[in-house]
Amino acid sequence: MSIVYRSTAILVGGLLTACPSQPVPGDTDTETETDGATATDSGGETETTSSGGVPTTGDPTEGPGETTTTTGETTTTTGETTTTTGGESTTTEGVSATETSTSTGEETATSTGEETSTSTGEETSTSTGEDTSTSTGPDTSTSGGLPTCGDGVVQPGEQCDDGANADVDDGCLPSCELGMGAPLDPLVIPKPEQADDLRCMAPLPGWFLDASAMIVGRALADFGPEGQTASQLFEVSLPWGDDPALWDITEWAGEHGRVPLQAQGVQGHAVFAGLVDTEAQQPGSGGHLWLAGVGGDGTTEFSQDFEDLPIAVTDMQWSGGDIALVGNDAAGGAGAWVLRFDGAGALMWQHDAPVGVGWSIRYRGVAMDDGGTIYAVGERHADDASSDQLFLEALSPEGLPLWDVMLPSPTHAHALPSDVVVTGQTTLAVAMSQFDTDVLQDSVLGYAMFAAADGAQAWWQEWAPPDGWSVVAGPVDAEPFGGLFVGAGEHDGDQSRTRVLRVDKDGAVLWATKRPGGDVRDLLFFGPPERVYALTKDAILPFESW
Repeated sequence: MSIVYRSTAILVGGLLTACPSQPVPGDTDTETETDGATATDSGGETETTSSGGVPTTGDPTEGPGETTTTTGETTTTTGETTTTTGGESTTTEGVSATETSTSTGEETATSTGEETSTSTGEETSTSTGEDTSTSTGPDTSTSGGLPTCGDGVVQPGEQCDDGANADVDDGCLPSCELGMGAPLDPLVIPKPEQADDLRCMAPLPGWFLDASAMIVGRALADFGPEGQTASQLFEVSLPWGDDPALWDITEWAGEHGRVPLQAQGVQGHAVFAGLVDTEAQQPGSGGHLWLAGVGGDGTTEFSQDFEDLPIAVTDMQWSGGDIALVGNDAAGGAGAWVLRFDGAGALMWQHDAPVGVGWSIRYRGVAMDDGGTIYAVGERHADDASSDQLFLEALSPEGLPLWDVMLPSPTHAHALPSDVVVTGQTTLAVAMSQFDTDVLQDSVLGYAMFAAADGAQAWWQEWAPPDGWSVVAGPVDAEPFGGLFVGAGEHDGDQSRTRVLRVDKDGAVLWATKRPGGDVRDLLFFGPPERVYALTKDAILPFESW
């Protein structure tokens, strides 16, 4: 089978990446995605949390806590001293770290931000930010002065300005500076008329003239002559995506549709796994596995349909050599598999998930270490839907079971893992949604660490969204110091937003930034510059990693 492609470019580098677990056709899981790039928050907030503490400098305008002392006429500021005597003023930098304001029959104002002050008499203004007014006569600074931090408008000297500064989860500090995890502008992505959902992405750092790019997988609705869904793979420039795409590959599967679901990139190449959707012509069939290799210049290296593998892929791992996949029955029936392919897309072996009386396994995530050991995570689902337990197993490079663990959530009836990642080569980090009812309502995020050698649990912790919101855990990626990044969607009725968290090796949440959006389908951490990229069905959202 050939894949039609257009103009090409030269690829010279790449980096290993991972696409996340996501809802798949035919899955009977209780997860429901209500993604929307224009969704709004309750009360208009776009929230971000930071467990590491966000430095604050108080309200930047005059208010409670300010003092005026009438004695003499001396004003001292941090890093700057202004003294006024009889209409003359002198300024000395770096004099004092203490702020004192005194005057005689005059008004003195103190602020932690920039200040523009108004007075009917003489006035001396002092701040820890920028002093904008020192006067011995009438003050006329009611208009035309420098802007104030907190007015909701980003002005010169400000990195951000979120108005009242009430939301500590949006990456903008009360000092109008960007904090850890600050959201950046979404990538500019071309959108043809038939564009449906974005599905996955694979980055190519320094791929052409030291510039980076991303290969993105998207579904195109009603693209084929009989209304088939087509798979589109296309290039997006980094860091902003504002350069024209150099190529795209678009194809459907004869009379059937073709949908990309997972992607991995390494050394200037990418592998995509997806589904040949046969449901329209063969109701109840779901579809079967599709696997393709693509060069960074848009060339098709291999493309294979596996009609005897009715699998909807939920996650994939590729190290540049062999390819590891996990997935479930494409038609929603019983059955879950771990599969290993060589780098050319040939099947090496498959492993059937264990099944017991009254329960079955659904796979959600897969990881592979440098030695070729494969780790698969999913849920042990009770047939009566009364509970879901975390299921984690290790397989040798030859597909032999090494160990497995089945653990209930310590706090909830249901634990639905979303992904697993190897951290530091000796530990495994898992993210999951935890809840008590049979639907994802009032759910909280769970995340746990296990030993890669035997599955021993190191810790299991949880993080709760604000009241009224539920969370849907998504993909994870390794954090450079042994922790993990987690992508998640938050929902409150018809409102949705995107959340990205950074967790350290001990389970502490370093930051948790949110922005308008929805469920995260793919999550990648790479650089330079080091950033986290979260893919939703509508956008690619970058975050500062520090």
